[in-house]
Amino acid sequence: MKRKTFPLLLAAALLAVPVLPLATPDTALAAATRLATPTNVMIKGDRMVTWTQSPNASGYMIQVFDAVTNKVIGDVRTSFDASSASIDSVLANKNGTYYVKVTATSANTAIHINSLASAKSNVLTISYSVTLNAPAAPVLATDGTVTWKNVPNEGYTLHVYHSPSQTLVTSYDLAKDSTTYDVKRLIPAAGSYYVRLIARGDGQTIRDSAESASSSIRSLKLASLAAPSTVTLDSGRTATWSAVTANQGYRIGVYRAESGAIVGFVQAEKDQTTADLSKLITRSGRYFIKVQTLGLNNAHSLDSLPSPTEQFWLEANLYAAADDEISATTESMDGITITNVQLDETAVLAGVTATNAYRLVLPLDVKSGGWRIKIGGEILDKLLARSAANAQVQVLSEAGSFTLPLSELSGMPSSRSASSLADTYAVIELRPTTALVPTGQQMSPVSLRVSLTDEQDRVLGELDRTSGYLALTVPLPSGSGNLASLTGFRLDAAGRMLAVPALFHSGNETSTATFKYQGNGTFGVLKKESSFPDVEESHYAKQSIESLTTRLVINGFEDGTFRPHETVTRAQFAQMIVKALAVQANGFPQPQLPSNEPTTPPPSETPDPTAPDADTETDNGASDVVPAIPPVVPAVPPTAPPAPQIETMFDDVPQDAWFTEAVVAAFRSQLINGRGDGVFAPNDLITEQEMATMIVRALRYAGYDTSITDSEQSSLLAGLPHSAELGDYALSPAALCVRDQILFGPTLDRFDPTHKADRGQAADMLYRMMRALEFAN
Repeated sequence: MKRKTFPLLLAAALLAVPVLPLATPDTALAAATRLATPTNVMIKGDRMVTWTQSPNASGYMIQVFDAVTNKVIGDVRTSFDASSASIDSVLANKNGTYYVKVTATSANTAIHINSLASAKSNVLTISYSVTLNAPAAPVLATDGTVTWKNVPNEGYTLHVYHSPSQTLVTSYDLAKDSTTYDVKRLIPAAGSYYVRLIARGDGQTIRDSAESASSSIRSLKLASLAAPSTVTLDSGRTATWSAVTANQGYRIGVYRAESGAIVGFVQAEKDQTTADLSKLITRSGRYFIKVQTLGLNNAHSLDSLPSPTEQFWLEANLYAAADDEISATTESMDGITITNVQLDETAVLAGVTATNAYRLVLPLDVKSGGWRIKIGGEILDKLLARSAANAQVQVLSEAGSFTLPLSELSGMPSSRSASSLADTYAVIELRPTTALVPTGQQMSPVSLRVSLTDEQDRVLGELDRTSGYLALTVPLPSGSGNLASLTGFRLDAAGRMLAVPALFHSGNETSTATFKYQGNGTFGVLKKESSFPDVEESHYAKQSIESLTTRLVINGFEDGTFRPHETVTRAQFAQMIVKALAVQANGFPQPQLPSNEPTTPPPSETPDPTAPDADTETDNGASDVVPAIPPVVPAVPPTAPPAPQIETMFDDVPQDAWFTEAVVAAFRSQLINGRGDGVFAPNDLITEQEMATMIVRALRYAGYDTSITDSEQSSLLAGLPHSAELGDYALSPAALCVRDQILFGPTLDRFDPTHKADRGQAADMLYRMMRALEFAN
């Protein structure tokens, strides 16, 4: 009964329940749960990652991150039951720092979805590398070429060893897969060498190899790089040159054409063939360049041949006349070619006006002989109006160059036919002479004459006397020899030679002499060499003594000695300084240089004649070319007119004394003042402070800046020996002599203001004074 009624009751119950629809897919997905995030994630040193499993996970994904960039670099997937996995496949051959994150994954997203990524694991740093195999022993040939068989590499390092010392001379890195190199580029000197090689890795995963075995030992010479064959300097101050194989760069030297003096260097990079020289060429002038190829170590080439010379006009307020503004004709006079130069006055005046110039440059194409140029007064007036102090005309030529400060002309026009400079013409004439000169002449004397004329070429005035020093530069003939043995002279109206400051330069194109002088004149060069047995090589004033005796500023004694420790009188030093400056007194000539006229002169620059063993001073050490030269004397040759009477200004300076002209010239030029009450004391021995004072007066006379501040003076005198003993008049001169190294070295160390100066000191201070004035090399 019971068994039969149960199914019926169940059926009745089911029929009474309402029918429900099946669940939709979205409803089923919403019911899925997120897997738990794996925990305890770790990376081990063997690149195994471990973690704590997540329930119901179907597998795991391990993401590998770069710890520097935090970017995923790869991933690894595992089965459902894994709790560890290797990430070696991701990190193979990689160096760096890494971490991982692990995510639990599901195969049935209807029930479970992937977990969130785990927290960062610990960090693993990997340094992975392999070592390259060393190359086989390289082969070093007798010509310096080394070759080898290529091996896996990222480049090679070549080691060069000296034999037999086995010293590593140098190392040089070569490009990847190179198999040859010229070792001569690396060696510092000729000798015996061998080489070894290292195959280089990448510095990260591939290590350098060990050194190879040694090559054979070879005797090698330095490599000789070629110098550039084509070198130019253009008007834009740009250097260009031809490329040279195997260069490591280039060095460009800039030179002044007139003197050959180096201006400076510019270094160019490897394989560069141009360079900007504007930072070196900053002044007007003629320049050339030379280029040297640079190699490794000392394997540099010689300098190239010089470039063609280029002229630059760079300073402001300067106008250089163009070629079409200058014309010329030539004439022959007494066998000498003279070039007559004509200016396009209208064009030059317009150029000067447009450029606001106060300096006019006239480049002349005159290579030999002489020249004559006439410049209109309107041009001169325009230049002076711009700058009365700095206005000048500069004439440049290979035959001779001259600079004329126009302030020297401003007071010259004659009231008879010209009322101002604008109504005149300046005529500048350079003319070689045929005057006879003594044996030892190094060049034909040249005459430089400046005059003012009117429109009809009538002379209104001659520039016989100037307030400052002029400069004339002329070429020296080839074969002039040692320039240190040359001395300049000036011929007076009677044909006597007078000392004149001169500088001598050996240039790229020619050697030159530059005369420094006052007024028109005729100039030449003699050769004279001086040496003295009593002036030792170690004597501090040896160079000064020999230079001044060569220039005939100071003489030796007739017995061939110089006697550097003998004292000097005030008259003697006055004569020395007048000759050093080529001072001319009004109304009589400067004390003359020796001539070949036979004469029996009075003593010149001698010690007190009453002193024991006193000798008459004379020149010494004349070369084989120049005969022994008589002493400097004020006497004129018998054919000259009688010398004018001289107003001596000092009661103790007689008219007929050997030193009278020098003392009067020095007084009129404000080089000396005397001791007051009409006393000069010519025979008193000069003190060192008196000598310093006269030298500073000489500097001032020649236009040198002798200003000095009180604080500068105090500082300089603090280091001067015996400065407390200086007279008030000598304080500033002594300080200036220290500042400008006229008192220098032993002359400074032994300075004693009231001590009697000796001939060595006098020569040293005078020579340093002339160097400061650029009156001597």
